[in-house]
Amino acid sequence: MEKMIKSYAAYTREIDDVELAVSEILEQLEPEKNCLKNTVAVVTCYHEFATGGIVAELYKKLGFPIIGTTTTLISTNGGFGQLDFSILMITSDDVVLTAACSPSLADGLKEPFEQMYHEALIGHSETPKLILSSAP
Repeated sequence: MEKMIKSYAAYTREIDDVELAVSEILEQLEPEKNCLKNTVAVVTCYHEFATGGIVAELYKKLGFPIIGTTTTLISTNGGFGQLDFSILMITSDDVVLTAACSPSLADGLKEPFEQMYHEALIGHSETPKLILSSAP
């Protein structure tokens, strides 16, 4: 049986106004129309988007896991820049999508990644077919 995954991308350059940034993202993603049974999002952004409340507000509005990383340069269909935010919404009716975050990697990789892997498996009976990982 074929399984289908859909993805939708959005971006914003609005770093100072949380409401405006979130509304721009939601307008592009159209989650009420595009979200299927299982959904997660992957974010790449300048650190102030995460610390300034935009990611937290998006999580409240979207209601599904958001994972990602900060970076100093973003490239999107709208161009590239340092003070940008991009999000990829991945959604499916027949593929289970799970997100997990590791504890600090300061003392090594093995234990934090094993802990994260086991956390992501909770409640699932199948072995993962794909793992996307990002690190600082």
